[in-house]
Amino acid sequence: EIGESYPGAGLGARGKGLARGIEMGEGERGGELAGAVCREAFQRGMLMETSGPEGEVVKLLPPLTVTEAEVEQGLDILRASVDAVMS
Repeated sequence: EIGESYPGAGLGARGKGLARGIEMGEGERGGELAGAVCREAFQRGMLMETSGPEGEVVKLLPPLTVTEAEVEQGLDILRASVDAVMS
C-alpha cells in the first residue's frame, strides 16, 4: 500500500508474515533511498535496518508479541518516513 503512493518509483513489497520489507528501487539509488528512510524513521522513534545486495530493502521485523496498535503506529511512522524521503 505504501509503494502504491509512488507509482513509477519502483517501490515493491517483499516478505511473508511479520518479516516484511519495502524494496526502494534497484542498485545504489535504491540503497540510498532505503538508508534515508531508515534514518528518517529513527528520528521519529522507530529502529529499522536495510538489507539486500545494495542495501535497497527497508526491513520490518517486529517481535512476535507486537500488538495491533504498535503495528499501526509503526506503519504510520514508516509512511511518514517514506513520504519525507520521496517528496
